Amino acid sequence: MTQICDKFIEFFMYKKPQTKDWRKLLVFREEWERYRPYFYKHSQARIDMENDSSMKQKLVVLARKVKKIDDEIEKHMELFTQLHENPTDINAIVVRRRKDFNGGFFQHLNFLVKDIMYHIYTTTKESLKSISPPEMKLLKYLLNIEDPEERFGALATAFSPGDEHEAKDEDALYTRLGMLIILLLK
Repeated sequence: MTQICDKFIEFFMYKKPQTKDWRKLLVFREEWERYRPYFYKHSQARIDMENDSSMKQKLVVLARKVKKIDDEIEKHMELFTQLHENPTDINAIVVRRRKDFNGGFFQHLNFLVKDIMYHIYTTTKESLKSISPPEMKLLKYLLNIEDPEERFGALATAFSPGDEHEAKDEDALYTRLGMLIILLLK
């Protein structure tokens, strides 16, 4: 656990010292939820053991900032969960918790939406790749070859199956000329 907490500290202090990057990590909470209590205990232990006053101050500031952001995100998650679980009571929730509907909440919501949209995009892209016809894959492969001579050679072999096409490149497919023409005419 100590090593993981040290990796979090290193990440926050050196790899991604901007708090906006911390928010992204803390918003997607699965791993953070697991290590959160240990992180704060370990941070305090490191602060107590540190002899260098400069480093000690950096650790104190880091722990304070992470805790502040973590608490904000926790509050936003509670509000989001409340809205999600009670969609018919949105007006009452807004009236009771109006002060919680601030820029931070919408920024938090924006992180979630971006992640969800990116996941949908990548999943859809992979699904479309797997169901696209071989002629489309072949055409894409041919169009991505920059060297005209190499493209011409690939085009010449694209209409006949052979051993050289099977294991080298999964995109280097073959097709019948008629099928390729039909695809181009659509």
